Amino acid sequence: MNGLEEILEDVLKQYQRVGYQTQVLRLKNTGEVIASLRMGRVIANMKISMRDQIELRKLHDPQKQKEWLESMAKQLECEVTEYYASSVEIRHAPI
Repeated sequence: MNGLEEILEDVLKQYQRVGYQTQVLRLKNTGEVIASLRMGRVIANMKISMRDQIELRKLHDPQKQKEWLESMAKQLECEVTEYYASSVEIRHAPI
């Protein structure tokens, strides 16, 4: 596991503590990193391309790298939350 994946795993631990299932995979053929955040039946994925990884490494500061990855993870959380919010709205809609 390289620095990027270690930082990403650290970022995702906070989601594990509140009940999310997380996974980080590196695609061998492209080097892209796929991160998944799952709550119940809903899964949100993000792909960190090689280009994004290069830009991330250019930051040099591990704290800035972590902040960038936290913002990406927050977007995944929003996708999951929006799904459940839309389900609640539909269930409570007047007939």
